[in-house]
Amino acid sequence: RPRMAHVTRGQKDLESLAKNYQKRGNLMRLDKYLKVSRVIKRRSVAKQIADQGRITINDKVAKSASDVVTGDTLVINFGNKTLTLKVLELKDTTKKDEAKGMYEIISEEYKEDFRF
Repeated sequence: RPRMAHVTRGQKDLESLAKNYQKRGNLMRLDKYLKVSRVIKRRSVAKQIADQGRITINDKVAKSASDVVTGDTLVINFGNKTLTLKVLELKDTTKKDEAKGMYEIISEEYKEDFRF
């Protein structure tokens, strides 16, 4: 019998994760991105909204742990308001005035206009 190199399942998983990371570039969790970019003020609120199925990434329903990559299109439903934005940049931390540079607002729609 030929001798085969023994690779554990954990090692294979790590290798495939590394390959996916190299293909996709920088990744960030959805809830963290929304908090750092200041689209949503608190990460816990971002997690709650995402886990309720009110956020999509590139037309796919996303959970809070979903990965965000530069170029992704996010659609966030805030009750009466629907915000569509494009991810321009990923940063672990940012200052308040630099946060708006992390995304571009594509559209902002309201189901009902309560302004008089």
